[in-house]
Amino acid sequence: MNILQGAAINKCLDFGVPGKPIGDSNKCVFMFTKPQGWFNSPRYPANYPLDTNCTYIIKANPDEQIQVYFEQFALHIDEHPSAETR
Repeated sequence: MNILQGAAINKCLDFGVPGKPIGDSNKCVFMFTKPQGWFNSPRYPANYPLDTNCTYIIKANPDEQIQVYFEQFALHIDEHPSAETR
């Protein structure tokens, strides 16, 4: 069984994400193909750049399962949400 563990990291612009960058270096898109590893939000533990949307692609063989464990998981509370995000 393959396990990809969520955890901390360093600094692609430099997003500081340990996965393989995909496409334009200004995009926050990363691919993970190893049996085990870790990932983090951009520039963790510092704040990530404004208006940053990241895509993490985790690939496994059809007969394998992907498990993700989070050591920390926090969401920002938008005190003034727009109509689109309500």
